[in-house]
Amino acid sequence: MDLLRKAVKININVLDLSLQLSFDNKYVETIISPVEEPKNDNSKIYINKAEDESKNLQDFLLNGPVMSDNDYEYFLEINTQFNKWK
Repeated sequence: MDLLRKAVKININVLDLSLQLSFDNKYVETIISPVEEPKNDNSKIYINKAEDESKNLQDFLLNGPVMSDNDYEYFLEINTQFNKWK
């Protein structure tokens, strides 16, 4: 489930919300409630399971095993042999 929570200052009784693409073409519920002024600039909280999974995949790919040149040449040789069987 995606959740967007953001503290914003209302000017002239107009609220402008820009949403992430994951909300595109979906029904959403908007609840407006007055809050005290945020104490820091991190007033925006965005929770997205898919975004977390994407980050985990990115970390895995960046920190995963790396194929050496010799390993890659061996892979290509074996792949060529398998392709002859087609």
